[in-house]
Amino acid sequence: QQQQQQQQQQQQEQEQQQERRFYGLIKRYFGEKNTGYGFIDCLEARVKYGYDVYVHARQMQRCEVGDEVSFTIVRNAKGEPQARNLCRLEDEERFLAKQQRDLLKAQTALQQKRHAPSDGASGSLMDEEQARRFQRNLKRR
Repeated sequence: QQQQQQQQQQQQEQEQQQERRFYGLIKRYFGEKNTGYGFIDCLEARVKYGYDVYVHARQMQRCEVGDEVSFTIVRNAKGEPQARNLCRLEDEERFLAKQQRDLLKAQTALQQKRHAPSDGASGSLMDEEQARRFQRNLKRR
């Protein structure tokens, strides 16, 4: 039960941290450009988690060793910090604006899908009357 409480606490912390941005310097990188990994030197994260922040190649966004970066943190199963939504510090404003536009676009598309007129062919849910007609048609066959 204690372990479950710790996991719930970590999950709540992660949800809060996903929006919070940290700042640091990419200090090491190992392996190939598309499959490697590296570490970000971030004093605030090191004090909070006890580790440098791990960053996988997929999160690098054309950043290189020595770049000052902005990022969010998620924690792995061991509780170690991992960088997400990484961008160069100089590109942060554009990156966040694009993220906001993408979120707005996704929300708009979801709202349109939810409120689209139901013609039965669009894959949306049927209302009561449509369901009755559908069932009657099935019985006739």
